[in-house]
Parts: sequence; structure tokens; C-alpha cells
Amino acid sequence: MSTLTSRLFTQADPVTFQRLENCANGVPNEVASHFAMGQQGEHIRRVQTALSTIADRLPELGIGAVTVNGSYDAAFANAVARYKQARRILNYANQVDNIVGRKTLASLDQDVATLQDRPRLPHQMPIDPRPRPAGSCLPVDQCPYSQSFTLQMLGGLTGGEVMEGGVYLFDMHDVANDLAARYVGTVAGLAVPGPIPVSPSIYGSPTAFSTPTPARVTDFFGFGILSVTMTPPFLLSASPVTLRYQGQSGPSQTMPFNLDTGPVNLPGAGIYGGLLHSTTTCNNVPGARRGGAG
Repeated sequence: MSTLTSRLFTQADPVTFQRLENCANGVPNEVASHFAMGQQGEHIRRVQTALSTIADRLPELGIGAVTVNGSYDAAFANAVARYKQARRILNYANQVDNIVGRKTLASLDQDVATLQDRPRLPHQMPIDPRPRPAGSCLPVDQCPYSQSFTLQMLGGLTGGEVMEGGVYLFDMHDVANDLAARYVGTVAGLAVPGPIPVSPSIYGSPTAFSTPTPARVTDFFGFGILSVTMTPPFLLSASPVTLRYQGQSGPSQTMPFNLDTGPVNLPGAGIYGGLLHSTTTCNNVPGARRGGAG
């Protein structure tokens, strides 16, 4: 059974995880298992990421900025010492040093596990912004920020009435980080009768758009859409969309952009606004996926 509990440490590759576990358990002995100046590798990068996250989320500890470069250099050693001073982690001589051993790694693991379960404020950086291998997923609190996205409409259904509700299905793609999330949009609005039916096939191609401030692919919560279909094959001749999101700098919205919806089966027109809800999960928690939202 693992001594470590945080996703940051336990979801490392097997070799890295074993090095972290050995440090946490003092294997083969406490001195040999220490992480210290001069070491390099993914195990150091993970520890740096943990300390960087703690420094960012708990500025009252006075750790300062932590560079994540996979190298246990003098700057990182000083940051470790500041963390150990703040947490009163002392060595056998009852002093603070700049080495990561059993007690230090246990404290980092506990702190970062707690922070991963705590909602992050919009201005705070993600725990691990690096892209993951294809097919992997990231929970919301580890998703990186971006300003380059695409939106793809997968289907929609409205009631064909003047005052009506509707449901749309979208895929959102973070182009810069290759992460995707699927959204259901529930809307209300005014329409000229002529419902847009649900289709088993994808409607339009992904439409590129940008956000004025950094956002995560999981940050979007609202949208408005104007749809007008007049002539066979009833392409949406006007379909500007505006998206609202809770980004890195707080609530914001995109400029209107024309969504490619592809052909629909019936004529009609409508103006709708409503809420977006992401349905994509990562290990049973809200998140985003590589290789498609699914």
C-alpha cells in the first residue's frame, strides 16, 4: 500500500513513483533515500511542482516563487529550507536543512493532496501545466490555461415554438494544450417555428476562437447563439456565438464568432441563451481529456 496519497505523486510513472515512495519510507536507508542538491529527474520535478503549488496557494508560508525544472539546484534548496522552516521540520540535530527526506516529503504530500481537493481561485496557476501523454486526462484543478480554442457543435434540439427551450451538444478543444471537454447547453429563447433536430452525425467542423483572458477548457459556463436557416439545404446562414467563462482573471466572455454548424434538416430561426455544463470527467471528477472529450 502506498505511503503517498496525493495524485501528483501517486500518478507518476512507475520508476518515479518508486523513487518517491522510497524517499517517503527511507528505503534502502534514510540517507540514501534523501533528495538533495545535484539530483535531477522527474522525481525532483514532481517535488518542485508540489512546492510550487504550495507556495502559490499558501503565500503566508513565505516560500516565494519556485522554478520547476527538474534540477535540485541552489534556488530550489533554499525554497525547501524556507518550507521546512515554515512547517517546523527539523533534522536529527534539531535544525532546518535543505534536504527532502521522509518528514519533508510526507508534509509536501499532505499539503498538495489537501490543495488538490480545494477549489482554486481564478488567478491561481494549475498544479501541473505540462501536457500529458495521449489518451490521458486531467482533473479540473490540474488543467492548464489557454487563449486558443475550438468549438464544435455535435447536435441540437429545439421545440419548434415561438417561446421555447432547447438543448445543444458541443465539444470544446484547448488547441494549445490538446485537451477537450464535452458540454451540454440548456437554453431558452425566441424562435420562428422550425426545429433543429438531433443528428447522430457531427454537424459542423470545429470553429476556432480565442478568449480575451486565459481560461481552461473546463471554465465555460454560459452561451448565446443566433441561428437562422432560410434556404435549402438550410445551412445556418447566421450563427454568431458568445461564450461566457470563469477564467484566470475572473468572469469574462468572448467576442461573437460565427460557429460552423453544417447543414440542418428544417428551416427556422432563433435567438437563444443559456448555461453550459461540462460532462467530461477524469477518474470520476470533472476534468478534460486528450484525444477527444468522449
